[in-house]
Amino acid sequence: MNRKLLYFVLAVLLISCNEESKVEKEIEKINVEFDVIRFDREFADVSPQEFPALKQKYPFLFPERFSDSIWIARINDTIQQELNTEVGKEFPDFSAEEDKLHSLFQHIEYYFPQFQPPTVITLTSEVDYRNKVLLAEPYLFISLDTYLGEDHGFYIGIQEYLKKNFQRNQILPDVA
Repeated sequence: MNRKLLYFVLAVLLISCNEESKVEKEIEKINVEFDVIRFDREFADVSPQEFPALKQKYPFLFPERFSDSIWIARINDTIQQELNTEVGKEFPDFSAEEDKLHSLFQHIEYYFPQFQPPTVITLTSEVDYRNKVLLAEPYLFISLDTYLGEDHGFYIGIQEYLKKNFQRNQILPDVA
């Protein structure tokens, strides 16, 4: 009797695993295309003289209510420059995260066929941990300065339970 029950349970498990792998194979076939713009790098590398061209390239990132002098001051700000340096150290390459986003978008499109993948834009936000990830279609903004590791010096004074999620591996769950 026990053997029959064991065989039955094993058969059910094998069948369910096979069904799950069929779904995953279908999901892997979904063609999802999206762009990743490393705006954080572009802003870090811009000079005050080159700023007008950057503003023209990304007008939606520079609200008209803020004068150019505010952005120039931010470019020259030592804290912003330090943010840029630290983000550059932690995220010299974003391809691993891009691969994970690709898989996530494939899964979303499988279950919601009308889904249109957003353009992903990485930036710095002066450690605005309340807005680590923002979706403003057709854009998905990811604030990389909120993923530098829970012990990073930029996070002094922030509650410990919040800092636990200031890690690179938290980007995908935050996006999801």
